[in-house]
Amino acid sequence: LEVVEVTMGEHKFKMWVMDTDSKRMEGMMFLENKDFKDDEGMLFVFPGTATRNFWMKNTLVPLDIAYINREKKVLNTYTMAALDTTTPYPSKGGAMYVIEVRAGLFEKLKIGKGTVCTFPATVKAKD
Repeated sequence: LEVVEVTMGEHKFKMWVMDTDSKRMEGMMFLENKDFKDDEGMLFVFPGTATRNFWMKNTLVPLDIAYINREKKVLNTYTMAALDTTTPYPSKGGAMYVIEVRAGLFEKLKIGKGTVCTFPATVKAKD
């Protein structure tokens, strides 16, 4: 998987790029706490903006999720419970990007609605 540096506000992360349908569907499924650090996560890249909806099927660790618009500003965030197959976590508006990191980080780092994100312009959806 491609890894890029993503900045959210003043905080830097190393993110795996999830830029195809199959990568976006797999996401963090089956990963354990030991598989990623506090400064690591996933950047999901879509071909356009739309209302997005994630859930936690087969996801073993709780996660924070941020929905991000075309202008790379956070629309909204959630903390998602591990293995929760019943709760949908929808975007509040058209999201082109989604970021997932370890649960609790967004609150700790004061990342929320309006936070500006930066990552390389070369990051684009492949399908």
